[in-house]
Amino acid sequence: MFIRKFGQEYHQICVTDSYHEVHDNYDEFDEHTGLHNAFAMESFDDAVTKIGAANGTLIIEKAVLVTADLSVPANVDIDIRKGGSFAISTGIVLTILGAVNTNGQSFGAVFTGLGTVVSNAKGVFNEIYSGLSLLPGGSAQSIYAQSVTQNFEIGTRRVVDDRVFRYCKAGTDMRELIGALCGVSQIEVNTDAVQYEIGTYEVTILDVAARVPNWYAGGYLWMMYYDPAGTGIGMLHRIRYSEESAGVSVKLTLWDPLIRTVTATLWTTVWANIYSNCRTEDLPKASLIAIPLIQVTAGRYFWGQTWGPCFAHCGYSPGSKDYDRELYHKANLYGALPGSEVDFTSDVIPQRVGFLLPNTAVIGTDNFFMLQLSP
Repeated sequence: MFIRKFGQEYHQICVTDSYHEVHDNYDEFDEHTGLHNAFAMESFDDAVTKIGAANGTLIIEKAVLVTADLSVPANVDIDIRKGGSFAISTGIVLTILGAVNTNGQSFGAVFTGLGTVVSNAKGVFNEIYSGLSLLPGGSAQSIYAQSVTQNFEIGTRRVVDDRVFRYCKAGTDMRELIGALCGVSQIEVNTDAVQYEIGTYEVTILDVAARVPNWYAGGYLWMMYYDPAGTGIGMLHRIRYSEESAGVSVKLTLWDPLIRTVTATLWTTVWANIYSNCRTEDLPKASLIAIPLIQVTAGRYFWGQTWGPCFAHCGYSPGSKDYDRELYHKANLYGALPGSEVDFTSDVIPQRVGFLLPNTAVIGTDNFFMLQLSP
């Protein structure tokens, strides 16, 4: 491995089997000799220690065996190049608090072994993971796998090639390639009988239902405030955490502080994370939010596709008519299916979900389309 140094601060350390003739393949400057010298490390642990409290990047170009619990601090980013990986021994925990870039490699390819990877980073895993990302103790999960254990925060966004996925929880048994409906409903509640000042991150709402911790995490809170003229105006905030509740009140922590002061006992509306109760059933007043690639058992976690080239079982034959390219959600016996045949003269207009991709003039019909729900 090599390290690049600027003055007294180390910026890059590379874990590699060879020295490449590149400009940062040396210690930038030796104050004693005035020469540019290579600086080699004995192990990954040494590299973490050497970078210390400075902001820097560890570049991984070989297999790194992790045989003892190791924590990489938040000031250190991990850049895993082709050929680089971490093999984590059984019972060992690798904690990464900084950003991670796998350069398009799959999570499972760069983190191997029977140990545990703990990461709070919003870094790049298998192209792009964003949002709340991997849970502490969570592990990689294929887009073709369901999990009894929750590995990612609900709603985590994942980009795989041309497709976008969201991490979902099944509220019912689900069929593969049939649209998942959003089973989340609004809950109208009062705030506690206190006034919340502008800049506050925590709000307590009166909620008669018992809630598990983070039941509202990733959801939204709408609150009313009054402008100087006395007109009621609403503000919408994203919920970061929610505490456990026995059925009286729930404390919510917001991502951003309140932008206005809220008076006591003011009416509010909350919604849980829209991906926390995905359902496959006949719900004519629910919207389609994702399409699972596999069968999913109720209560389990899966990746639901929300954007990009997709195939789904349709309620009719899309593309059979000239210029028939748009697909719309309509329910039938199987649940939520993309469908067309929309009567735009009616006052009931179904949800648009995308458009057909192939030329159906030759094949007659096709169910391969560009899904356009959440990019």
